[in-house]
Amino acid sequence: MTGRWMPELGVDWVTPLPARDTTLAEALAARGYRTGAMVANISYTGPWTGLDRGFARYEGATVSLMQVVRSTAVGSWLTELPLLERHLPPAMSDYRRKTAREVNEALLAWLDHSGSRPFFAFLNYQDAHEPYLPQAPFDTAFATLPYPPPPAPRHPTAHLSARPRDMRPYDQAIAYIDHEVGRLLDALAERGLLDNTLVNITSDHGEEFGEHGVWGHGHTLYRNALQVPLILQLAGRVPAGVVVEHAVSLRDLPATVLALVAPGTRSPFPGAPLTRHLGPDVPSGSDSLLVATNWAPRRPPWDPTSRGDLQAVYTDSAALIRDVARQAELYVFPADSAEQHDLATDPAWAATVAALHAQLDRRLPPPARAH
Repeated sequence: MTGRWMPELGVDWVTPLPARDTTLAEALAARGYRTGAMVANISYTGPWTGLDRGFARYEGATVSLMQVVRSTAVGSWLTELPLLERHLPPAMSDYRRKTAREVNEALLAWLDHSGSRPFFAFLNYQDAHEPYLPQAPFDTAFATLPYPPPPAPRHPTAHLSARPRDMRPYDQAIAYIDHEVGRLLDALAERGLLDNTLVNITSDHGEEFGEHGVWGHGHTLYRNALQVPLILQLAGRVPAGVVVEHAVSLRDLPATVLALVAPGTRSPFPGAPLTRHLGPDVPSGSDSLLVATNWAPRRPPWDPTSRGDLQAVYTDSAALIRDVARQAELYVFPADSAEQHDLATDPAWAATVAALHAQLDRRLPPPARAH
Protein backbone atom coordinates (compact mmCIF):
# COMPACT_ATOMS: atom_id res chain seq x y z
CA MET A 1 0.00 0.00 0.00
CA THR A 2 2.92 2.40 0.61
CA GLY A 3 5.89 0.85 -1.18
CA ARG A 4 7.99 1.15 1.98
CA TRP A 5 9.97 -1.51 3.77
CA MET A 6 8.31 -2.65 6.97
CA PRO A 7 11.02 -1.23 9.30
CA GLU A 8 10.57 2.19 7.64
CA LEU A 9 6.90 2.21 8.61
CA GLY A 10 7.32 1.41 12.30
CA VAL A 11 4.35 -0.98 12.20
CA ASP A 12 4.15 -4.17 14.22
CA TRP A 13 1.54 -6.69 15.36
CA VAL A 14 -0.54 -4.01 17.11
CA THR A 15 0.80 -0.71 15.72
CA PRO A 16 -1.19 0.66 12.75
CA LEU A 17 0.08 2.22 9.56
CA PRO A 18 1.25 5.79 10.29
CA ALA A 19 -0.55 8.67 8.59
CA ARG A 20 2.66 10.23 7.27
CA ASP A 21 3.03 7.80 4.34
CA THR A 22 0.80 8.10 1.27
CA THR A 23 -1.15 4.95 0.43
CA LEU A 24 -2.01 3.76 -3.05
CA ALA A 25 -5.71 4.33 -2.33
CA GLU A 26 -5.01 7.95 -1.32
CA ALA A 27 -2.93 8.57 -4.44
CA LEU A 28 -5.62 7.20 -6.76
CA ALA A 29 -8.47 8.93 -4.89
CA ALA A 30 -6.61 12.22 -5.42
CA ARG A 31 -6.64 11.45 -9.16
CA GLY A 32 -10.43 11.06 -9.19
CA TYR A 33 -10.75 7.32 -8.69
CA ARG A 34 -13.61 5.86 -6.66
CA THR A 35 -11.98 3.60 -4.08
CA GLY A 36 -13.39 0.55 -2.36
CA ALA A 37 -12.03 -2.33 -0.29
CA MET A 38 -13.72 -5.64 0.51
CA VAL A 39 -11.74 -7.54 3.12
CA ALA A 40 -12.15 -10.94 4.77
CA ASN A 41 -9.22 -10.89 7.22
CA ILE A 42 -10.74 -9.10 10.17
CA SER A 43 -7.63 -9.40 12.36
CA TYR A 44 -5.01 -7.79 10.12
CA THR A 45 -6.95 -5.77 7.54
CA GLY A 46 -9.49 -4.21 9.89
CA PRO A 47 -9.79 -0.42 9.99
CA TRP A 48 -7.58 -0.29 13.11
CA THR A 49 -4.59 -1.26 10.92
CA GLY A 50 -4.77 1.99 8.94
CA LEU A 51 -5.24 0.14 5.66
CA ASP A 52 -8.60 1.88 5.21
CA ARG A 53 -6.95 5.23 4.50
CA GLY A 54 -7.94 6.55 1.10
CA PHE A 55 -10.88 4.19 0.62
CA ALA A 56 -14.30 5.81 0.29
CA ARG A 57 -15.85 2.42 1.08
CA TYR A 58 -14.19 -0.16 3.34
CA GLU A 59 -16.21 -3.33 3.88
CA GLY A 60 -15.15 -5.71 6.60
CA ALA A 61 -17.00 -8.66 8.07
CA THR A 62 -17.80 -7.78 11.67
CA VAL A 63 -20.98 -9.73 12.25
CA SER A 64 -20.60 -12.16 15.15
CA LEU A 65 -19.35 -11.40 18.65
CA MET A 66 -16.08 -13.20 17.90
CA GLN A 67 -15.60 -11.12 14.78
CA VAL A 68 -16.19 -7.92 16.70
CA VAL A 69 -13.62 -9.01 19.29
CA ARG A 70 -11.04 -10.07 16.71
CA SER A 71 -11.45 -6.93 14.62
CA THR A 72 -9.69 -4.95 17.37
CA ALA A 73 -5.98 -5.10 18.15
CA VAL A 74 -6.52 -6.04 21.81
CA GLY A 75 -9.22 -8.60 20.98
CA SER A 76 -7.05 -10.28 18.35
CA TRP A 77 -4.19 -10.45 20.87
CA LEU A 78 -6.39 -11.96 23.59
CA THR A 79 -7.98 -14.64 21.41
CA GLU A 80 -4.55 -15.83 20.26
CA LEU A 81 -3.21 -16.39 23.78
CA PRO A 82 -2.42 -20.14 23.97
CA LEU A 83 -4.37 -20.52 27.23
CA LEU A 84 -7.54 -19.13 25.60
CA GLU A 85 -7.00 -20.44 22.08
CA ARG A 86 -6.99 -24.08 23.12
CA HIS A 87 -10.43 -23.64 24.73
CA LEU A 88 -12.09 -21.88 21.78
CA PRO A 89 -14.44 -23.94 19.57
CA PRO A 90 -12.88 -25.79 16.62
CA ALA A 91 -12.24 -23.39 13.74
CA MET A 92 -13.84 -20.71 15.94
CA SER A 93 -17.37 -21.85 15.12
CA ASP A 94 -18.87 -18.43 15.81
CA TYR A 95 -16.10 -16.72 13.87
CA ARG A 96 -17.56 -16.37 10.39
CA ARG A 97 -15.39 -14.83 7.73
CA LYS A 98 -16.41 -13.85 4.23
CA THR A 99 -15.77 -16.35 1.46
CA ALA A 100 -14.11 -15.34 -1.80
CA ARG A 101 -17.51 -15.44 -3.49
CA GLU A 102 -18.97 -13.04 -0.92
CA VAL A 103 -16.01 -10.68 -1.31
CA ASN A 104 -16.49 -10.67 -5.09
CA GLU A 105 -20.25 -10.13 -4.80
CA ALA A 106 -19.61 -7.13 -2.55
CA LEU A 107 -17.24 -5.67 -5.13
CA LEU A 108 -19.65 -6.13 -8.02
CA ALA A 109 -22.52 -4.59 -6.04
CA TRP A 110 -20.33 -1.58 -5.24
CA LEU A 111 -19.23 -1.21 -8.87
CA ASP A 112 -22.83 -1.35 -10.09
CA HIS A 113 -24.00 1.39 -7.70
CA SER A 114 -21.05 3.77 -7.24
CA GLY A 115 -20.98 5.65 -10.52
CA SER A 116 -18.87 5.40 -13.64
CA ARG A 117 -15.56 6.98 -12.68
CA PRO A 118 -12.42 4.81 -12.85
CA PHE A 119 -12.16 2.58 -9.79
CA PHE A 120 -9.48 1.18 -7.51
CA ALA A 121 -10.55 -1.87 -5.51
CA PHE A 122 -8.67 -3.91 -2.92
CA LEU A 123 -10.02 -7.46 -2.47
CA ASN A 124 -8.71 -9.50 0.43
CA TYR A 125 -9.43 -13.25 0.38
CA GLN A 126 -9.01 -15.33 3.54
CA ASP A 127 -10.06 -18.82 2.41
CA ALA A 128 -6.48 -20.14 2.05
CA HIS A 129 -5.56 -18.95 5.55
CA GLU A 130 -5.58 -21.33 8.50
CA PRO A 131 -8.09 -22.61 9.50
CA TYR A 132 -8.44 -23.68 5.86
CA LEU A 133 -12.11 -23.70 4.97
CA PRO A 134 -12.47 -24.68 1.28
CA GLN A 135 -16.00 -24.37 -0.09
CA ALA A 136 -17.87 -27.17 -1.90
CA PRO A 137 -17.13 -28.81 -4.25
CA PHE A 138 -13.47 -27.98 -3.66
CA ASP A 139 -13.57 -29.44 -0.15
CA THR A 140 -13.34 -32.88 -1.80
CA ALA A 141 -10.75 -31.96 -4.47
CA PHE A 142 -7.48 -33.88 -4.82
CA ALA A 143 -8.92 -36.81 -2.88
CA THR A 144 -7.09 -39.34 -5.05
CA LEU A 145 -3.67 -37.71 -4.74
CA PRO A 146 -1.22 -39.43 -2.36
CA TYR A 147 -0.54 -36.62 0.09
CA PRO A 148 2.14 -37.33 2.71
CA PRO A 149 0.96 -37.36 6.32
CA PRO A 150 1.78 -34.24 8.35
CA PRO A 151 5.21 -34.47 10.00
CA ALA A 152 5.35 -35.45 13.65
CA PRO A 153 5.40 -32.48 16.06
CA ARG A 154 8.96 -31.20 16.34
CA HIS A 155 8.07 -28.70 19.03
CA PRO A 156 5.45 -30.19 21.38
CA THR A 157 5.14 -26.91 23.30
CA ALA A 158 4.50 -24.89 20.15
CA HIS A 159 1.77 -22.31 19.76
CA LEU A 160 -1.29 -24.04 18.30
CA SER A 161 -0.99 -22.17 15.01
CA ALA A 162 2.51 -23.59 14.50
CA ARG A 163 1.63 -27.27 14.89
CA PRO A 164 1.41 -29.79 12.04
CA ARG A 165 -1.41 -29.38 9.57
CA ASP A 166 -2.54 -31.17 6.44
CA MET A 167 -1.63 -29.58 3.10
CA ARG A 168 -4.65 -30.95 1.23
CA PRO A 169 -7.21 -28.43 2.63
CA TYR A 170 -4.74 -25.65 1.82
CA ASP A 171 -4.58 -26.75 -1.81
CA GLN A 172 -8.36 -27.13 -1.88
CA ALA A 173 -8.79 -23.58 -0.58
CA ILE A 174 -6.39 -22.21 -3.21
CA ALA A 175 -8.31 -24.06 -5.94
CA TYR A 176 -11.54 -22.49 -4.65
CA ILE A 177 -10.04 -18.98 -4.75
CA ASP A 178 -8.68 -19.62 -8.24
CA HIS A 179 -12.18 -20.58 -9.38
CA GLU A 180 -13.71 -17.47 -7.83
CA VAL A 181 -11.09 -15.18 -9.37
CA GLY A 182 -12.03 -16.65 -12.75
CA ARG A 183 -15.70 -15.93 -12.09
CA LEU A 184 -14.84 -12.37 -11.08
CA LEU A 185 -12.87 -11.74 -14.28
CA ASP A 186 -15.79 -13.09 -16.30
CA ALA A 187 -18.16 -10.72 -14.47
CA LEU A 188 -15.88 -7.74 -15.18
CA ALA A 189 -15.73 -8.76 -18.84
CA GLU A 190 -19.55 -8.95 -19.00
CA ARG A 191 -19.68 -5.38 -17.71
CA GLY A 192 -17.20 -4.23 -20.35
CA LEU A 193 -14.61 -3.37 -17.69
CA LEU A 194 -11.93 -6.03 -17.99
CA ASP A 195 -10.07 -4.70 -21.04
CA ASN A 196 -9.57 -1.35 -19.32
CA THR A 197 -8.77 -2.67 -15.84
CA LEU A 198 -5.35 -3.40 -14.38
CA VAL A 199 -5.66 -6.67 -12.46
CA ASN A 200 -3.04 -7.51 -9.81
CA ILE A 201 -3.15 -10.90 -8.12
CA THR A 202 -0.74 -11.52 -5.26
CA SER A 203 -0.55 -12.59 -1.62
CA ASP A 204 0.86 -11.31 1.65
CA HIS A 205 2.65 -14.56 2.53
CA GLY A 206 3.08 -18.23 1.73
CA GLU A 207 2.84 -21.11 4.18
CA GLU A 208 5.24 -23.55 5.84
CA PHE A 209 4.39 -27.21 6.24
CA GLY A 210 7.26 -28.45 8.39
CA GLU A 211 10.05 -27.87 5.84
CA HIS A 212 12.07 -26.14 8.58
CA GLY A 213 10.34 -27.61 11.60
CA VAL A 214 7.52 -25.06 11.85
CA TRP A 215 4.07 -24.63 10.34
CA GLY A 216 2.15 -21.58 9.25
CA HIS A 217 3.85 -18.21 8.75
CA GLY A 218 5.30 -15.30 10.67
CA HIS A 219 7.87 -17.47 12.48
CA THR A 220 10.72 -17.47 9.94
CA LEU A 221 12.00 -15.74 6.81
CA TYR A 222 12.39 -18.82 4.60
CA ARG A 223 11.14 -18.82 1.03
CA ASN A 224 8.22 -21.12 1.87
CA ALA A 225 6.64 -18.27 3.81
CA LEU A 226 7.87 -15.42 1.60
CA GLN A 227 7.59 -16.39 -2.05
CA VAL A 228 4.18 -15.48 -3.45
CA PRO A 229 2.62 -15.18 -6.90
CA LEU A 230 2.37 -11.85 -8.69
CA ILE A 231 0.20 -11.68 -11.81
CA LEU A 232 -0.42 -8.44 -13.72
CA GLN A 233 -2.96 -8.07 -16.53
CA LEU A 234 -3.84 -4.97 -18.52
CA ALA A 235 -4.73 -5.16 -22.21
CA GLY A 236 -2.36 -3.14 -24.35
CA ARG A 237 -0.02 -2.25 -21.47
CA VAL A 238 1.18 -5.57 -20.01
CA PRO A 239 2.40 -8.06 -22.64
CA ALA A 240 0.55 -11.36 -22.40
CA GLY A 241 2.49 -14.49 -21.54
CA VAL A 242 5.64 -12.79 -20.22
CA VAL A 243 7.20 -14.56 -17.25
CA VAL A 244 9.76 -12.61 -15.19
CA GLU A 245 12.30 -15.02 -13.77
CA HIS A 246 14.02 -12.51 -11.49
CA ALA A 247 12.86 -12.09 -7.93
CA VAL A 248 10.91 -8.86 -7.43
CA SER A 249 9.35 -7.22 -4.40
CA LEU A 250 5.78 -6.19 -3.66
CA ARG A 251 7.41 -2.96 -2.47
CA ASP A 252 7.42 -1.93 -6.14
CA LEU A 253 3.72 -2.59 -6.68
CA PRO A 254 2.33 0.90 -5.83
CA ALA A 255 4.81 2.56 -8.19
CA THR A 256 3.94 -0.06 -10.83
CA VAL A 257 0.22 0.65 -10.60
CA LEU A 258 0.73 4.38 -11.10
CA ALA A 259 3.13 3.82 -13.99
CA LEU A 260 0.52 1.68 -15.76
CA VAL A 261 -2.66 3.67 -15.11
CA ALA A 262 -1.22 7.20 -14.98
CA PRO A 263 2.03 7.12 -17.01
CA GLY A 264 4.15 10.24 -16.82
CA THR A 265 2.76 11.42 -13.48
CA ARG A 266 4.96 12.01 -10.44
CA SER A 267 4.82 9.08 -8.05
CA PRO A 268 4.81 9.55 -4.26
CA PHE A 269 6.08 5.99 -3.83
CA PRO A 270 9.61 4.69 -3.48
CA GLY A 271 10.69 1.72 -5.51
CA ALA A 272 10.78 1.31 -9.27
CA PRO A 273 7.89 0.26 -11.52
CA LEU A 274 8.04 -3.41 -12.47
CA THR A 275 7.38 -2.36 -16.04
CA ARG A 276 11.18 -2.21 -16.29
CA HIS A 277 11.04 -6.01 -16.67
CA LEU A 278 8.59 -5.83 -19.58
CA GLY A 279 10.40 -3.62 -22.09
CA PRO A 280 13.34 -4.17 -24.43
CA ASP A 281 15.97 -3.18 -21.82
CA VAL A 282 15.27 -5.80 -19.17
CA PRO A 283 17.59 -5.67 -16.12
CA SER A 284 20.22 -8.40 -16.09
CA GLY A 285 19.55 -9.37 -12.48
CA SER A 286 17.18 -8.85 -9.59
CA ASP A 287 17.32 -6.15 -6.97
CA SER A 288 18.33 -7.12 -3.48
CA LEU A 289 15.06 -7.80 -1.68
CA LEU A 290 14.80 -6.92 1.99
CA VAL A 291 12.55 -8.85 4.37
CA ALA A 292 11.93 -8.35 8.08
CA THR A 293 9.58 -9.54 10.76
CA ASN A 294 9.19 -8.10 14.24
CA TRP A 295 9.57 -9.70 17.60
CA ALA A 296 6.32 -11.54 18.32
CA PRO A 297 5.09 -11.59 21.93
CA ARG A 298 3.88 -14.80 23.59
CA ARG A 299 5.86 -17.08 21.30
CA PRO A 300 7.53 -20.23 22.69
CA PRO A 301 11.34 -20.20 22.92
CA TRP A 302 11.87 -22.40 19.84
CA ASP A 303 10.43 -19.62 17.66
CA PRO A 304 13.16 -17.18 16.48
CA THR A 305 10.71 -14.28 16.70
CA SER A 306 10.37 -14.88 20.45
CA ARG A 307 13.90 -13.48 20.89
CA GLY A 308 13.60 -10.45 18.63
CA ASP A 309 13.40 -9.21 15.07
CA LEU A 310 14.51 -11.24 12.06
CA GLN A 311 15.99 -9.72 8.90
CA ALA A 312 16.90 -11.17 5.53
CA VAL A 313 18.20 -10.12 2.15
CA TYR A 314 17.40 -12.14 -0.98
CA THR A 315 19.01 -11.99 -4.42
CA ASP A 316 18.68 -14.25 -7.43
CA SER A 317 21.71 -16.23 -6.26
CA ALA A 318 21.63 -16.26 -2.44
CA ALA A 319 19.79 -15.41 0.75
CA LEU A 320 21.11 -14.36 4.14
CA ILE A 321 18.80 -14.59 7.17
CA ARG A 322 19.92 -13.18 10.52
CA ASP A 323 18.60 -12.76 14.06
CA VAL A 324 19.17 -10.22 16.84
CA ALA A 325 22.55 -11.75 17.67
CA ARG A 326 23.63 -11.49 14.01
CA GLN A 327 23.62 -15.26 13.84
CA ALA A 328 23.19 -15.90 10.13
CA GLU A 329 22.09 -18.60 7.71
CA LEU A 330 23.19 -18.54 4.07
CA TYR A 331 21.48 -20.40 1.23
CA VAL A 332 22.62 -20.47 -2.38
CA PHE A 333 20.30 -20.61 -5.39
CA PRO A 334 19.32 -22.41 -7.55
CA ALA A 335 21.26 -25.36 -6.14
CA ASP A 336 19.47 -25.13 -2.78
CA SER A 337 16.12 -23.48 -3.55
CA ALA A 338 14.56 -25.47 -0.66
CA GLU A 339 17.02 -23.82 1.77
CA GLN A 340 18.17 -27.01 3.45
CA HIS A 341 21.97 -26.51 3.40
CA ASP A 342 23.22 -23.60 5.50
CA LEU A 343 26.59 -22.35 4.21
CA ALA A 344 27.04 -19.42 6.60
CA THR A 345 30.00 -21.01 8.41
CA ASP A 346 31.66 -22.35 5.25
CA PRO A 347 34.90 -20.38 4.74
CA ALA A 348 34.38 -20.50 0.96
CA TRP A 349 31.29 -18.30 1.38
CA ALA A 350 32.66 -15.87 3.98
CA ALA A 351 32.87 -12.98 1.52
CA THR A 352 29.24 -13.47 0.42
CA VAL A 353 28.09 -13.57 4.07
CA ALA A 354 29.98 -10.36 4.84
CA ALA A 355 28.63 -8.57 1.76
CA LEU A 356 25.01 -9.49 2.53
CA HIS A 357 25.42 -8.48 6.19
CA ALA A 358 26.75 -5.14 4.95
CA GLN A 359 23.71 -4.66 2.71
CA LEU A 360 21.37 -5.14 5.65
CA ASP A 361 23.48 -2.83 7.84
CA ARG A 362 23.30 -0.06 5.23
CA ARG A 363 19.60 -0.32 4.54
CA LEU A 364 17.89 -1.39 7.78
CA PRO A 365 18.19 -0.46 11.45
CA PRO A 366 19.75 -3.17 13.64
CA PRO A 367 17.28 -5.91 14.59
CA ALA A 368 15.75 -5.23 18.01
CA ARG A 369 15.59 -7.67 20.91
CA ALA A 370 12.40 -8.80 22.58
CA HIS A 371 11.08 -6.36 25.16
